[in-house]
Amino acid sequence: MPSSTKPNLLTWAVSTLLLQPWTVNAQVSNSSCGSVIERDVLVIGGGSSGTHAAVQLMEAGKSFAILEKQDELGGYVATYTDPSTNKTMDYGVVVFKNTTTSYNYLTNQLGASMGEFKGFYEGGKTKYLDYTNGNEVSGPVPGANVTEAEQIYLKQMQTYGNLFAGPGFDMPDPIPEDLLLPFGEWVKKYHAEAMAYNVYYLHAGIVLDMTTLNVMKYHSQNEYTTGSLYIQNRGNQALYNLAYSKLGGGENVFLESNIQSLTRSENGVEAIVQRPCGTQTFRAKKVIIAIRPRNSDLKQFLDLRPNEERIFSEFSHIHSYTCILNGTGLPIDTGYQLVDLTRTGGIPMVPEAIGISQSGFRDREARAFWWTTPDEISAEKATSNLLRTAYFVQGLQGAQSPEGERPTINGLVHNSPYFMHPSREAIARGFYKDLYGLQGQLNTFWTGAAWESESSPTIWAFNEKIMIPQILQSLA
Repeated sequence: MPSSTKPNLLTWAVSTLLLQPWTVNAQVSNSSCGSVIERDVLVIGGGSSGTHAAVQLMEAGKSFAILEKQDELGGYVATYTDPSTNKTMDYGVVVFKNTTTSYNYLTNQLGASMGEFKGFYEGGKTKYLDYTNGNEVSGPVPGANVTEAEQIYLKQMQTYGNLFAGPGFDMPDPIPEDLLLPFGEWVKKYHAEAMAYNVYYLHAGIVLDMTTLNVMKYHSQNEYTTGSLYIQNRGNQALYNLAYSKLGGGENVFLESNIQSLTRSENGVEAIVQRPCGTQTFRAKKVIIAIRPRNSDLKQFLDLRPNEERIFSEFSHIHSYTCILNGTGLPIDTGYQLVDLTRTGGIPMVPEAIGISQSGFRDREARAFWWTTPDEISAEKATSNLLRTAYFVQGLQGAQSPEGERPTINGLVHNSPYFMHPSREAIARGFYKDLYGLQGQLNTFWTGAAWESESSPTIWAFNEKIMIPQILQSLA
């Protein structure tokens, strides 16, 4: 298994550091605990949202400390390093939409060298296979006009003003009934079934059952109005190596930090943290919680208030597993997507594999491979399910593994909770008004996918336009 993949993680871009983007030796926690550490802001979590928030605090001249459980920054990023060539490819977060916010952050603030994403295998192709019988078909909805369906979808999004073009859930009152419809009903109502599979494939999950509001926030206008950004050396972990250095390394970023308790009051916040050097106390005026607000996780360290626990209990989520697939003998320029022609949009019923990409390398096989389920399962069961699909596709295509090889799963990562979303009933009751009302309570601010979407650029826009201005105002 490649050493560059994150342990115990599971969805979506640089200087001398870019020459070896898979190396994380620069990210080393302080070797000995000192006295109490005091900052303006504590940032809990060093994934996409927390790292970006810390950079913005630094730009604003505020002191901060990131507390990150893993031994490197990056969250759901997963970068694979081929053990024979040291070439890299991404199979977690892969590309970023090219928005003003993302371009400024990645290129100007982090100094990354970015380019356009041209696919896992430039010039490659994709085959659609009928999930029920293995036959090759022309697409998820054969004969349908995908472009026309996407135009219907985009036109409908645009009728809601800035709701699906910018950050936040500033919704009309009452909430339009269309936005509360399950997405599967919405695409039937507007005869847009032909584009539903693209939402499923790009964003995973039980999209047909989710509300149209949440689907449109995730698959927003940015999908149609902006291009894509990809790190030129094909290794998004390098972005977080850059961020680690920019943020002052071990002076401000505390890796392998397990928070024992986080206590909040009107006077500030205090965290008791178990680090490799021992137990250390952190104090700050404010805290940004940049991990996903699942009550079972937060209760392990946070003094949750009843209103917080009640609001977060409204969230449902799915589990997504991603890995690198080697050894199938399938053509490396071809990816495979499974469809079910008996279901709306050709979307298979989960749990099932979402797709197998083309190889990320032009001279050897290494494919991104995704699988999603509504229920948490063991790594062993996830691996078994992924291999079952790999052998299924290999057999359908008449492929043979190279001599001495067989289909193999490498670098399995588990993204959970993923696609946190409330029910239709909760949304109608004013869920997002209540959720956003938590900002600033007990000197606590929140960010991440649950507050915006699973797209990093939209989370960064949420930080810059909503959350960071609020916290800076509270510090003034």
